[in-house]
Amino acid sequence: MADAFPFGRAPTDPQGLATELARVQAQARAALEEAQAANEELQAANEELAAQREELRSVNARLQAKTTELETTSNDLSSLLSSIDLAVLVLDPRHHIRHYTRATKDLLDLVPGDLGRPVTALRWKFTDPHLLADARGVFDRLVPVAREVEADGGRRYLRRVMPYRTRDDRIDGVAVTFLDVTAQKTLEEQFRQAQKMEAVGQLAAGVAHDFNNLLTVINGYSKLYLSSPAPDPEWRESIAEIYSAGRRATELTAQLLAFSRQTVLEPRVLSPNGLIRGTVKLLSRLLGEDVELLMSLTDDAGRVCADRTQLEQALVNLSVNARDAMPRGGRLTLATRNEQVGAGRGDAPGGAYVVIRVSDTGHGMDAATRGRVFEPFFTTKGVGKGTGLGLAMVYGFVKQSGGFLEVHSEPGRGAAFDIFLPRVYEEVATEAEPEPAPLVRGGGTVLLVEDDGWLRKFTSAILQSVGYTVLEATDGVDAAHVARSRAAAIDLILTDVVLPGGLSGREVVETVRGAHPGARVLYTSGYTDDAVMRYGVATKSFEFLPKPFASATLIAKVQEVLDRR
Repeated sequence: MADAFPFGRAPTDPQGLATELARVQAQARAALEEAQAANEELQAANEELAAQREELRSVNARLQAKTTELETTSNDLSSLLSSIDLAVLVLDPRHHIRHYTRATKDLLDLVPGDLGRPVTALRWKFTDPHLLADARGVFDRLVPVAREVEADGGRRYLRRVMPYRTRDDRIDGVAVTFLDVTAQKTLEEQFRQAQKMEAVGQLAAGVAHDFNNLLTVINGYSKLYLSSPAPDPEWRESIAEIYSAGRRATELTAQLLAFSRQTVLEPRVLSPNGLIRGTVKLLSRLLGEDVELLMSLTDDAGRVCADRTQLEQALVNLSVNARDAMPRGGRLTLATRNEQVGAGRGDAPGGAYVVIRVSDTGHGMDAATRGRVFEPFFTTKGVGKGTGLGLAMVYGFVKQSGGFLEVHSEPGRGAAFDIFLPRVYEEVATEAEPEPAPLVRGGGTVLLVEDDGWLRKFTSAILQSVGYTVLEATDGVDAAHVARSRAAAIDLILTDVVLPGGLSGREVVETVRGAHPGARVLYTSGYTDDAVMRYGVATKSFEFLPKPFASATLIAKVQEVLDRR
């Protein structure tokens, strides 16, 4: 029994046995308590582990969501970079390629393998020697830089370099954008050219107006002397030369007025095909035998509303210019076509146009010459071989007719001038040739309003020589005074359109007619600055006599106006 006792040697007395049993029980309780404590610690550790496991799952879920969000953002950014037309190139701080848009890929001929390569290794379509220096400067100073660069083919780009910021506003390279500004630059150049042409046109119109006053007097007195019954033979030849020079000067001032779009047009509905066919014989004589004249006329070419004489003159000027560009002969082609023009092309509104093309196989023009070809007095011909007004006249006539011009030419490849005139759908106007009115002596009273003293004296003398009573006035105020002080009727008001003193010709007419309501009106001017007259004054409202005028023309026109009473 002693050998079976588990705690050592068995006590020999009951009291010892009880004591030993109590000690064993105490040890057992302590061991149990330790086990329970360890179990509680283990349970707490399991709970903490479970919480950490749950937190880890939560972190993983958030990480997965953020990853998905980043992937979505990256895909959206990639789609954006692929779809926008703006060329964008992102460089890292070492100036290596980080991102680029599809437009950049097309512009710079990039391939996927170019990502990560230095920007200096790119195969540029244009020269941009300042890009690397600009990128370094922007990265250091954080100030954007913009430059204009030119690509192959002449296209213009506005290249901008700016700091590239991350989402946490950290500078991590530079962004380079390339904006195609070719169309904008073209429009700016066209606008500058239009302003220059307008300014030159205003100057030309003013000069032509003053010259027309002088030429009316010079030509008028010369013609009177030459028409006298027995002119002095000793002076006749000299006066004839003066008259001939005056007529040539008249033609030059007419071209100046045509350029400045201040000539008086008489537009009629006409067929460009018919007009071209009618000028072939004249053009053939002008071009000579070594220039082949061809026609390529569209059968259904539309009609236009234009001044026939001016359009014929425009074709003559273009043809002569083409002939001079082919000194060894060549081919001149006159062609027509219909074309629908969109808004923004030229400086005329969009719509249906008829195009008249005059093309040649001459030596052509470079860009600098094309940009100045319509300037008055600009010519590439030698001294004494041209006035430089022929194409300027064409420009002015076409603009005044509501159209526009386009020039296509390169050195060695000839030139083509396209005249765009608005298409109309009315029938071609047919008018009988008027019979010339016989000159008879006048018998009415004319109020002559003219600020130029020489011209006023000449005009008054011509009218008095055929029997008219002439009242002279220097300006609008003077004319009003003469009209109020005149009790008898005034039959005709012959007034310049533009007058000094604050009153225009139209205002003078209104004032004079207040006292003489039955007075007829005849306007005259060296140019027409009045907007109502800009597109033709031969209307039912009033008549117009352009300067310079001959004596017979003046008398006939005054007679014509008075006969309509």
